[in-house]
Amino acid sequence: MKYLLAFCLTMSLLSPASSQSNDPFRPVVDREAEKFMASKGAVGLAIGIYKKGKTQMYFYGTTDKEKANKPGPNSIFNIASLSKTFAGFLLASAASEQKLNVNDDIRKYIGAGYPNLEYKGEPIRLNHLVSHLSRLPTSLSDRSESPGYSRSDFFKDLHSIKPDTLPGVKFMYSNAAVQLLGYILEDVYHTSLEILLNEKITGPLKMKHTSVLLSGPDMKLKTKGYNEDGAENADLYDRLAGAGGMKSTIEDLLKYVAFQMNETTEAMRLSHQEIWGFDIDANKHYSFSMGWQTIKTKDGLRRIFQDGNLHSYSSVMIFCPELGAGIVVLSNSFMMKQAGDLSNAIIQEVEPGMP
Repeated sequence: MKYLLAFCLTMSLLSPASSQSNDPFRPVVDREAEKFMASKGAVGLAIGIYKKGKTQMYFYGTTDKEKANKPGPNSIFNIASLSKTFAGFLLASAASEQKLNVNDDIRKYIGAGYPNLEYKGEPIRLNHLVSHLSRLPTSLSDRSESPGYSRSDFFKDLHSIKPDTLPGVKFMYSNAAVQLLGYILEDVYHTSLEILLNEKITGPLKMKHTSVLLSGPDMKLKTKGYNEDGAENADLYDRLAGAGGMKSTIEDLLKYVAFQMNETTEAMRLSHQEIWGFDIDANKHYSFSMGWQTIKTKDGLRRIFQDGNLHSYSSVMIFCPELGAGIVVLSNSFMMKQAGDLSNAIIQEVEPGMP
């Protein structure tokens, strides 16, 4: 808990959205939102902007095609792979508390019986799980992303997986890797991932509507998700847990943006530390950390970002700690390209210095 104490002062600086008449960002947000909502498949849209301690929120479309319910600050969306950044911070927290070392062989935490989880003697390590370097596949089997797939099913299927090259060297996107990390963290802390998220992040930050499993009252706030063909998709994706099963609101995620930009703690600094990367050009460097992607300029400005996409939801988060600016975009339909285009267009006008 002590790594959150310094954040309390930062949270006290967060201001609610001002009236539209005092909102300098409204014209660009409305312009880009209009383009988004005109796209095929668009249903509902929530946008949050953070700029030097102040927040603005904007809402368009509907939470349910059958009703004219505009989204609001507490409308709940699936956030898909933004969940991985929460898992990454939990790993960094465990390391800062000396409960584990991020370079540990994962088999130290899952028990004997997995000689398959290495390549030519090189094991999969904890930091590989959160940076897509583990060589574990996207999912362990055809059943693993279907309702009813259990923890015991996961570990049974894990016996059949064999890395095809050295872990830690080559990128391969993997939900399974972050699901495994979630199970390891549960065992390290002797509690559920849901409780761990609440103790370390959502509880202290008062993110009241952010979780994997939704309570009865929160189910009433849940937006309906829609596939690319326009059909409603009622799947909650709970089984993906820290890999993609979390749900949240625009209000909660603006608190999370502020939290992420406060790098005064060892855990936060570690969660943003490069695990692998490469130079884009002479002025920009791309890297991947614990669930985050980063573009860093030669003068030290960072664009830290991630997106999340399910069959029926899209989300984007971008922020720059050096400039104190960020954006969150949530959609209750699959709009990966459009959500990315919208977030980039808006943040570049909100903060022209954004890398």
